[in-house]
Amino acid sequence: DESPGAASWGPSRLDVFWRGNGDDAAIYRRWWDGGTKHPGPWSNVVTLGGATSSSPAVAAPAAKRLEVYVRGIDNAVWHRRYDGTAWAGWSPLGGMTYASPAASPRRGTSIVDVFIRGTDNAIYHRYRNGTTWSTGWASIGAPPGGASSAPAAVSNGAGRVDVFVRGGDS
Repeated sequence: DESPGAASWGPSRLDVFWRGNGDDAAIYRRWWDGGTKHPGPWSNVVTLGGATSSSPAVAAPAAKRLEVYVRGIDNAVWHRRYDGTAWAGWSPLGGMTYASPAASPRRGTSIVDVFIRGTDNAIYHRYRNGTTWSTGWASIGAPPGGASSAPAAVSNGAGRVDVFVRGGDS
């Protein structure tokens, strides 16, 4: 179930990320800026590399900032950050999951929340406050019967994040 991830860090700006096909486990990216900087509205395809085993989750916590999260081939969570100038290398966040991660910036803050379905089918959470990661993965529990899908997350208000997952009862 390979799905693209997308985020927008400003007006007329879209960034789309996806995992390569077949044996290619790298993450790829294209962006759209309304056609003002390229011959056409979409950039060329570029690679972020990586050895991934899931679809990417993408968050845009501020203008010209992007964060990409994936499950690595070691089943841990890995991420890369774009600071407006350059991409940092892939960094491990640990954890153990068999599903794609979810990420959402908290509206009105520089915090990015990341969620995974753990190997025990509970949902786990870590966050980055703009500069520092929270310590370890903290369980936020599981629906009855455990989670049976990857989580999805969205912030719809200042400092608020909602997490969705399919329960064991479908």
